[in-house]
Amino acid sequence: IGYRRDLIMKIEHNMAEEMREHNEILSKLKKHIKDFQTFLTEDYKIASAKVAKAEKVYADLIAKNSEFLRYVSKITILNNILFKLDAIRSILKTYRSYLMFVAPLSWRKLYDENLKHLPSNQYQSGEFVTDNDLVETLNIDKMIEIAKRELQNPY
Repeated sequence: IGYRRDLIMKIEHNMAEEMREHNEILSKLKKHIKDFQTFLTEDYKIASAKVAKAEKVYADLIAKNSEFLRYVSKITILNNILFKLDAIRSILKTYRSYLMFVAPLSWRKLYDENLKHLPSNQYQSGEFVTDNDLVETLNIDKMIEIAKRELQNPY
């Protein structure tokens, strides 16, 4: 009987100690769960703030990209207009040269800048200037200078 009682007391003592350890582990587990929930809550708040900021930055980026595309399309349209105007100007300059070439000598004497520096006896012959004569009258340096000025100031 004493042996049984001793065993029962040992078992009760062990149960009490295990219960105490169990309660201590359980309280630590509850503390860890609470700390983990606090961590998750704080981390979620931080992540939500970062996501909101990223969405705002993304919306700004989309707006800037849209604005950039509008500018690019406007520049493209303006470049196309500029190229068309340059092509028209080139055609008109060619047409002007042709008209100067076929114009009567008396009119050319008054208005053609390329022929103003020729001696007057070439006008009195009453003949059209030939291609060789035109090449002689062209001042290539002057033409290059005019082209440079047109490129620098097209207006």
